[in-house]
Amino acid sequence: MNIHSPRQLVAAIPHLLGFQPQESCVIVAFDQENIEAIVRCDWQNVSASDVASLNAEIRKAHNPSVVVIAYRNEIVERHELDHVLDVIEECSLLDLLMVSNGTWRSLMCEDSDCCPATGHALEDMVDEIAVDFVLAGSAPFTSRESLEISIASRALSADDAHERDLAFDVSADQEQCDVSQEVLPWLTSAIFGHKYLTWSDMAKLCQHVQDFHYRDAVLRTLYDLPEKRLAARSQLIDLVGRAPKQFVPVLATVLAGCAWLDGNGAITRMAIDRALEADSDYGLARLLDRALTFGVPPRVWAESLAAVSMDDCLAGAA
Repeated sequence: MNIHSPRQLVAAIPHLLGFQPQESCVIVAFDQENIEAIVRCDWQNVSASDVASLNAEIRKAHNPSVVVIAYRNEIVERHELDHVLDVIEECSLLDLLMVSNGTWRSLMCEDSDCCPATGHALEDMVDEIAVDFVLAGSAPFTSRESLEISIASRALSADDAHERDLAFDVSADQEQCDVSQEVLPWLTSAIFGHKYLTWSDMAKLCQHVQDFHYRDAVLRTLYDLPEKRLAARSQLIDLVGRAPKQFVPVLATVLAGCAWLDGNGAITRMAIDRALEADSDYGLARLLDRALTFGVPPRVWAESLAAVSMDDCLAGAA
């Protein structure tokens, strides 16, 4: 997605992260006009060493330029971000933005007509970028904590638990078809759609995506269709929260793969942790975990998906 102004970036951040940051420092790396990666730190933990670790992927981007955004409940002065700027000195700094108490402004702009000291009201900011996100199915959570809660296993009523278990028992008893292209349209429609899946449809989806052939085919489709990722991300977040434990690793890993294609480190990290919590030996989750730990940039993940065809995925050669 192309971002052409600070106003557009401020409007896009909650959608890109999946939640509204609070008391945070967000660093956005651009490769020319495109967003390469996003990292977020809790404000109280922003130290030079923390940012250096989180920012490894940004420094490995192609010709990175960065925007630093401070989300605070109180006014931030530019000098308070010096320790962050010291770490990213290898990158070209495009802007320093502050979002505080319902307003935003640039800390680098000295034109009071452009960036008044009181800032611009967020509630007055209606941007086409945000509208595009909403139309694509994005609905940011109010906080990081609410996002974490959403991908945790949800407590179900006795009736819902019974219906879910019955649907999954029936699905498990049905004879599975050979892996083929014919299943993909239904599978991708269920994941990329905006509709709430019934327990029966959810059970069918989980049984298919549990097969690594279909899992990899879905990931390849996510690479091919970037305009569908927001809808898929929302659907996968819901599925991870509702699914029986044995399907959490694959669903959370697909969610992580979807988020990382957009450089969204926050959701990627949360989803991988959720997958490994459910199954510490799940192979693809462990692979992505190591990639995040060692600062492998998101473009490497995208390149690995681009290197295999859909036929390769279905044949198990991915």
